[in-house]
This record gives sequence, C-alpha cells and structure tokens, in this order.
Amino acid sequence: MKRTPLAFFLASLLIYVGIAFLNLIARDGTADLHPSVKWLGDLLVGRASWCIFLLAASAAIVQLAERVFSTLQFRKEKIQNILDHMVRDLFENKPKERRCTLFRAAKGYQVAIIVLWRAIIHHSGDRLTQMRAALLNPFGTYLYVWARAKGSRNHRSCVAFRVHSRYETRCEGMAGTVWFKGVYQKSNLPQLEPDNVKDLDDLSRLPADDLAVRYARASNISSAHQLKARARFAKHFYGSVIESPKTQEKWGVLLVDATDRDCPWPTTNRSNAAAKLKDFEKEFESFTVILSNILT
Repeated sequence: MKRTPLAFFLASLLIYVGIAFLNLIARDGTADLHPSVKWLGDLLVGRASWCIFLLAASAAIVQLAERVFSTLQFRKEKIQNILDHMVRDLFENKPKERRCTLFRAAKGYQVAIIVLWRAIIHHSGDRLTQMRAALLNPFGTYLYVWARAKGSRNHRSCVAFRVHSRYETRCEGMAGTVWFKGVYQKSNLPQLEPDNVKDLDDLSRLPADDLAVRYARASNISSAHQLKARARFAKHFYGSVIESPKTQEKWGVLLVDATDRDCPWPTTNRSNAAAKLKDFEKEFESFTVILSNILT
C-alpha cells in the first residue's frame, strides 16, 4: 500500500476508534476503564456528544480528501501513460537516453515548498545544493518537474526554472525558452559531465571558453547552483508549451532532452530531412494537443 493511501486509512481508523471509545464512555461511564485510559475518559465524558460530532465531521473530510487524491492520482497516471506512449512512438522506447518531462508552472512559494520536500524526503546527491534551489522569488512564476516517462531518472527533481510571459531574458533553462517561444529545439550542446561542475561556485569568474560556461550559455542557465543541481547534462532538446486551446493560458511545458551523441530526431541540417522533420513535428504536436486538452 502506498504511503498516502495508507495515511488516509490510518486516519480513518483512528477516527472510528475514537468514536467507538466516546460511545462507550457515554453509555457506560468511565468506572470500568483501564487506569491508563481512565483519565482520558474522565476528561471527555462530559463532552462526548460534541467530540463524536467533530470526529464524524473529520471522517467525512478525510473521505473527501481521499476521493480528491484518488482522482488526481488517476489523472496523473493517465498523463504518465501518454508520456510512456510518446517515448515508444517517437524515441524508440529509450526513456533514459531521451527523457520526456512535463513541467508545470506555479508561483515561487508553491514551488519552494515542493523543492524543499523533495530535497529533504526524496533527495539523492548533494542535499544542500538541492535545498538551495528553493531560494525563489515567492511571487514569480516557475516551472518544476511534474511528471516524467517511466524509466527516466530523477522523477522528483529539485530543479526549478523562472519564466515570464513578456520578457525572454527572465526565462531560465531550455524549459523557460520553450515557455516563451511556444515551440523550440536545440541540438549539439557541449558535452558536459557532473564532475565538470562539482566544485563550481561562480560562472562569472570563469573564462568565456570554459566548458561549463559554454554549456550554461547554450542551455540558458545563468547560475552555478542550477548546473550543480542537475543529475545529467543533455546535448539535444525539443519542447512545446502546454496551454489551453480556448484561452491560450499556459499550463506548463513538454520537453524532451537527449544524451545521444547525434540528435535522435530529424534536423534541417541533415540532407533530405525536411520531410522527416515535418512529420516529427506533427507527431510531437499531436501529443502536446492531447496533454493540453486533459490538463487545461
């Protein structure tokens, strides 16, 4: 049993045990209770009816919360299946090499809570570096990892990218560039490894031709801690914004990042690739439309 459904079950169990206990003392008094719980019975005996009412109300709230959680969980599993299907159809069923990520937009204070929770509970690697990613503008808008295809690494990533609807210079990361442009692709970024940024403190102190600086510039990253918070460094990116078909309100970003040496999807700099690129773009857009209709 998963931890969250188990929590609902235990909460309901405690509530019903409490109601049974209150009914017992309301009917029979506290004289026959064990000394270890007699003090509690004496405390509640005069308030039993009110306590039963409050516990019954709490039980209804817990059941409602469980129903809402189950609905959201079903929706997310449905999205997960779409991402898995996308990896199979477009990326040769290679979720590790060609990672498919759905980023969701939220206010900074909301993303900070999510990032801190992930850094403390689900952390892997440098916890302090991951917690530092929670230092966000509380009223700014950020993209955070909402879902990834099965088989991908780091489903609970602590990475968060600032975005803005009017100023491209305020958008961070490739996800931020996709957010601003709508659709965007970039390939053949410099080959960077985690060891190259392990001791990195400040990008501005490095020369312009440094590998980390070149990768940061190519991937629209402005700070060293954002680079260090990453578990991997992709060479190729393709993404599209997820938005409401009716209002064009943006929900988030669908982004694929690949670590292949050569770009795994058609590019215009390849011979006779224009038709294949057009077909790829149409298929990618079809998944974007499906996700937009479900999520917005």
